[in-house]
Amino acid sequence: MSSGFERVYGCTLDRFIELGGKSFYDAATLERILAGASTVARGSDLSMDVSLRSIDGAQRWLRVVARSVHAGPGAGLERVLGVAEDITERMRLEQALHEAARQEQQRLGKEIHDKLTQELVGVALLARGLAAAARKGRQPSAEELDQLALLASGTIGTCHSIAQDLSPLSEAHGGLVQALHDMVDRQSDSNGPGVRFDAIEDAPIRLQLPSTDHLFRIAQEGLTNALKHASAHSIHVTLAVQPHTLRLEIEDDGIGIPPDATGSAGLGLKIMHYRAELIGAHLSIGPGENGGTRLVCECPQPASDAA
Repeated sequence: MSSGFERVYGCTLDRFIELGGKSFYDAATLERILAGASTVARGSDLSMDVSLRSIDGAQRWLRVVARSVHAGPGAGLERVLGVAEDITERMRLEQALHEAARQEQQRLGKEIHDKLTQELVGVALLARGLAAAARKGRQPSAEELDQLALLASGTIGTCHSIAQDLSPLSEAHGGLVQALHDMVDRQSDSNGPGVRFDAIEDAPIRLQLPSTDHLFRIAQEGLTNALKHASAHSIHVTLAVQPHTLRLEIEDDGIGIPPDATGSAGLGLKIMHYRAELIGAHLSIGPGENGGTRLVCECPQPASDAA
C-alpha cells in the first residue's frame, strides 16, 4: 500500500481494517461507496468524490475512479481496476472561493443596509418635511431643494457603485478593462503608493464569464497584496489584449519577495494559482526587472468566430 494511503487516512492499511470504515466515513458516504461497488460489479464504470475524516479528525476528499475487468464476453468479474486521487487541496480551494463569494455578498448586503438605506431615509425625511411645510402654505426655498437634489444625487451614486460591485464585468459597465480601471481608482490613496493602470488593446477581448471574473479576481488579489506587503512607492497594473492572449501584469518597486515565498505561499496565493488553472492560464510571481515584485498572468483567448 502506497504512502499516499497513510497520508490520507493517517494510519496503515492494517489499522484502517481494524477500525473499520465507520471510523472514517459517515453513514451517507458509506452507502454511496457500497452503491458504487455494486455499480462496478455489474460492469459499469464509476467516478465519484467522497469525503472522509482521517484518524486525526481532519477532513479530506478523494476522487475515486474504477472499472470492472471481465475475462471475456459473458464471463464473470475477473478484477477491478481503480485509482483514488487525493483532491483535498482542490476542494479546500473551492471552499475558499465560495467563502470569498459569500463574504462579498455579505459586504454588499451590509452596504445596502447601512449606506443606501440611510441615504434613502434622508431623502424621504427631507421630502416629507418640505411637503408638510407646503401644506401650511410655505414654499420650499432654493437651498432646501438643492439639499434634496444633493441627497438624491449621492443616493444615485451609491446605487451605481453597488451595481458595479454586483456585476463589475458587465459590458454595460465597460467590461474587464473598465473594471480594472475602476479597481485601481478605488485602491488609489493619496497617502499610499501611486497606482497606475494601462490597457494595451491590440485585439478585442473574446474571453467570457466566468473566465474574465477569475482574471479580475487575480488582479484584485495581486493589487491588494502589493498594497499591503510591498512597501512600494508605485504600482503599475497593465492589461495587454492580444489576438491569442490576455496578459495581466502587476509590478511594484517595493521590497520584493523572499526566495522561498512562493514555496510557502498563503491561501491568497494558492487561490490565485487555482483561479489561473481553472481558466487555462499561466501565473508567475517573482522579482521585477528593477527590484520589487512582478505578477504575470497569461490567459489564452478563445478562437475568433472568423477563425
